[in-house]
Amino acid sequence: MAVVVSGEDIEKILGIIKISSGTGQSQAKATFQLLNIRDISGDIVDMCFDTTASDTGHFSGACTVLEKLMNKNLMYFACRHHVHEIIVSEVFSVLFGPTRGPNVALF
Repeated sequence: MAVVVSGEDIEKILGIIKISSGTGQSQAKATFQLLNIRDISGDIVDMCFDTTASDTGHFSGACTVLEKLMNKNLMYFACRHHVHEIIVSEVFSVLFGPTRGPNVALF
């Protein structure tokens, strides 16, 4: 998992971590450790993420767990690519019907 911070005139990879599982809990803990190692957790105001349940889950998603670990609310910015993917998927379903697997005849 890669953790990147960005801000005014800066974009930096904090680290690339091998985590034991892809759960929100392990993602949040690894991110929190990196923020604390660099002593920047107090500077973080928002987060950008893809739209998987492990990131956005209400109780155990990485975003929720990270907020609890940091003891503050953060602004959420879902990755625009993944948001558009959801919208395009719904449009496709309306136009061509639901798909049952990766082998879509149209493609």
